[in-house]
Amino acid sequence: MLDVILRIAALAAFVASLAVLVIFVPEPDLVVVLLLVAAMAIYDFLLRPILANRRRRG
Repeated sequence: MLDVILRIAALAAFVASLAVLVIFVPEPDLVVVLLLVAAMAIYDFLLRPILANRRRRG
């Protein structure tokens, strides 16, 4: 359970740092790239472990 909490905290900190960058440098190209980076991080931190657990059980 602690690993899930740490994953969520790390992802929240990472997304918050990306949000600060988007706020202070509002270039459209940069916003698109950072949205893609955030989407890949969300997949890697949250969705991939959930999918791996389902495969092991199923």
